[in-house]
Amino acid sequence: MTNIHAKQTCQAKIVGLEGIHEVILVKQYQNIAIVECLDTNELAVARLSDFITPHENKVPKHSE
Repeated sequence: MTNIHAKQTCQAKIVGLEGIHEVILVKQYQNIAIVECLDTNELAVARLSDFITPHENKVPKHSE
């Protein structure tokens, strides 16, 4: 069964962790974002300037 509510994943450097991690954007603020880290299955904080999206250099739009 496929998940029809699948979220777009992207990569970001998470504050307090080394390296780049696969994340799902949960909530975006002025210059930071709350993300779900798919590597650790925990919520984390990432700077918007540290996001890497496929084929683009900007943060994906968050839809609630």
